[in-house]
Amino acid sequence: MPHKRREVSRIEGLSDGVFAFAITLLVVSLEVPKSFTELLHVMQAFPAFAVSFALLFQIWWRQYRFFRRYDLEDTTIIVLTAVLLFVVLFFVYPLKFLWSLLFSPLSGAGTGEERITLAQLPTLFYVYGAGVVATYGLLAAMYAHASRATLELTQVELLEAREDVYRNLGLSARSWRAEANRFWPEEDKPRWPMPTRPAAGASGRRAYRAASC
Repeated sequence: MPHKRREVSRIEGLSDGVFAFAITLLVVSLEVPKSFTELLHVMQAFPAFAVSFALLFQIWWRQYRFFRRYDLEDTTIIVLTAVLLFVVLFFVYPLKFLWSLLFSPLSGAGTGEERITLAQLPTLFYVYGAGVVATYGLLAAMYAHASRATLELTQVELLEAREDVYRNLGLSARSWRAEANRFWPEEDKPRWPMPTRPAAGASGRRAYRAASC
């Protein structure tokens, strides 16, 4: 079909190069270990590298699927892709730092207290969450633009594009909600009253359904 891309475009090639560079930044050390002690040190950092690599690869996979499914390289997509690549290059640093910190007890690097204080932890999670929100929000914007573009999509393909919009928005909204709950003062958080389920009885069930509406 006309919107199916068969060749790797320049924007895809640029994206692959940026993601490859970002993965390089995740590597513990670019030098080959010169001793067994250094090798063990590198291997101890492998769990944090593996998680960071998997999360970064997921972002690349979502963008790869977009360009494989849609032959779309207008100004909007180029701008969104450029911003996405910029966010990825920035996001790789808090990504690596956070997971290295979480795995520091397993890697023999201590508890991490010497690397970050408790007062600095909220800022770290805020920066990390902002990167997640921006990344998946941009991916959702790309799929939303594809669903509105003149690509002669079938009804199934249009439904798949909208489904990808909601998936990426869901991940972005989940991260935003986590950040909001983390920084929202406890006394100011909204508390919605939840109706209690009655024990039994038809009248009780009708009252519960009415309260739940």
